[in-house]
Amino acid sequence: MSDLLLTAWEPPVTARLAVAPVPGGEQRIHVTASTERGTFLEFTGGADVLAGPPSGFRLGPDGSDDGPHLFHGKVDARRHSTVPAPCEKTFFER
Repeated sequence: MSDLLLTAWEPPVTARLAVAPVPGGEQRIHVTASTERGTFLEFTGGADVLAGPPSGFRLGPDGSDDGPHLFHGKVDARRHSTVPAPCEKTFFER
């Protein structure tokens, strides 16, 4: 991934993601993340992307997502009320 560009990362942030296929039939995608202030993340990667598990939440007054999350999966909904730490294997390694 030689074209990774990350600028102006100022958490908390809620962003819009845009994913578009790269022309030429290479099975690659171009991903852009932006806010009302502009694009802060761009990269091109392989077209096989795993995203999840999905959850929903309401933004806090300061724009954070620290409040309760509602998870789609029944097990995750019972076990978690916020997004777990990255080391939580049963959540991230499925």
